[in-house]
Formats: sequence, C-alpha cells, structure tokens
Amino acid sequence: MGVCHNKKQEQMKNTTILNKSQPRAKIPQTTEQILEFAITEPFEDSNLIYISPQFKHKTQSSKQPSPTYSLNLSNYKYRFSSKYVHQEFKLNEKQLIIHRESGLPYYLEILESNSQNRGLIRKLFNPTSPNNQQDPSNLFNIVEICLQDRLILVVRQYKEAQSLESQLQIVKSNVKTLSIPVNQIINIITILHSLDIIHFNLSIKSFQYQQVSGEIYLNNLSDLYNSEEVNYQYISPEQLNYIPYFTKECNIWALGMIICQMMDCPRVPIYSDNLSKFKRQVEKWQPKQSIKHIQDKDLQESIIKMLQKDPSQRVL
Repeated sequence: MGVCHNKKQEQMKNTTILNKSQPRAKIPQTTEQILEFAITEPFEDSNLIYISPQFKHKTQSSKQPSPTYSLNLSNYKYRFSSKYVHQEFKLNEKQLIIHRESGLPYYLEILESNSQNRGLIRKLFNPTSPNNQQDPSNLFNIVEICLQDRLILVVRQYKEAQSLESQLQIVKSNVKTLSIPVNQIINIITILHSLDIIHFNLSIKSFQYQQVSGEIYLNNLSDLYNSEEVNYQYISPEQLNYIPYFTKECNIWALGMIICQMMDCPRVPIYSDNLSKFKRQVEKWQPKQSIKHIQDKDLQESIIKMLQKDPSQRVL
C-alpha cells in the first residue's frame, strides 16, 4: 500500500494523506482503538534518517541491517507501519502510536517534507556542526525520524506532560526551586540558537512541563516555524513595527517576558487587543521596576539584558 499526494489534497490544510483510490490497511481512527488494534498491512518503504542510539539498542533486531545514522536520505529502507501501530497521517498532527515489539507508547509528529522542515532537521542533527556539542534530540525527546513520500515522520518519546501555561501556578508555588525551570528554559533557547534555529512564535505556550520530574520540554516541532498566529504579548519592540520579523534577539525578548510571567513580575505590559496602546506601554515600560522584587541578583541582571529595547544590546 502506498501513500501519495494529489494537487487537491496539497491545498487542503490537515487533509488526510492516504490515497483513497488504493486498497486501505485497517487503521485505527481513535486513540482508544490504537491501544487495542494492530495493523497487518504495511505501508510502502520509508527512509530512516535518524535514530536515537538508546532506542537502537532496545528495539533493533540483530538480523536487520544496521542503518547509517545520518541525514543521507538514500539509507536503510524499512516499513513504518510494520514497526508502529498508528492512525492515518495528517500534516502537522501529533498522534499517539504504539511500538509493536515493546508495546510502549510514543508520539508521532507529522511534518511536510518541504525545504524549510528538511533544513530544520538538518540543523538539529548535523553531526559536522561544531556547535552541536549536545544531543539536540533531547529538546523534543526524539527517538527517530524517517521520510515517507512527502512526509517527515518524527517519533518522540511519550511524556505525561502538560502545557507549562496550565501548570504555572504549580511551578510558581515553590519559590526556592523556581530558578530551576527558568534555567531550563534559558538553556533550551540557548541550544536552539547555537544550532542557528529561531523560534518564530516563542511564548509560554511553547513549553510543556512534567510535574513528576520537574522537566520542561519544547512543544511541537511544527511550532518552531509557525508564524501564522502572532502572540503580541511576547513580541519585541522592533517586531511591533515589522511583522513578521524573526531574529534571535526577538527570541531573547520573548524569553525575558516569559520569565517575568513565571516570576509574577508586576507592571509588565499586557496586550489586550489594542496594538497601539500596547506599543505605548512597551515604550514607557522600565523592566528594572518590574523585577526589583527578585532576590536572585544574577537572574535580575540576566532579565535586564534580555529586555533591552535596543536589540543589539540583548544577550542571553
């Protein structure tokens, strides 16, 4: 069975990718069904372009040929549906999948295989990059990535995490440990920038929080280059005049605003559907007055550096 696009489907957002004219495999349509259903008919071969070394040791059979773990798109063929139980593929969707051999749940994120997304994957997993000293897959808990027709299939570890925004009161409840999630967020953006990746819509919604471990993770890969929904609360002064406009300095400003929100800083400009009014508030705002209650002087200085109105003066 194959997977294909036609012109009409490409014009429709989040349209099912499977070609209806071909015989269908039996595919579970809901998360509940996926936990009790097994697909017996494989899809066409895919190109495996990344697999986590830890995942390789746990799941790869010794009888299978060992793939090259790089971005060489001509490597190792395998059948995705023979390895995972999943629903139909839809662009920019994240769905629960089940690994057949281990029975463990994972997340599958489905991206369009366009130049922008392929470039993103190369930046995340370029082994020749001198800046790539850490495993960037940890930013998204990536297990493996493969190409299938016009799709990039990203398998991610299943984490029982919720949006950081919804868990903010829990995070803020322990003032003594609040610096830990703040530093985690700073580290995440630092790693992204070291890989020359800019988040197009950075906000508190960009992160997930796992209460048990206290870990913070970036949300969907598809959110990185999503410029369709502008969140004015976090955009920098220069962005207010030039939308869309994306730089590392814009990310640094957004990071400062996120930290202010986490630290319950007073007198921070709040966007309320009036862009002109919000611009005036930002122009008059003195960040030093909003963060003087923060006892950690190093953190105070870091926030001030992030919230410089002159983008050339902003640093992490």
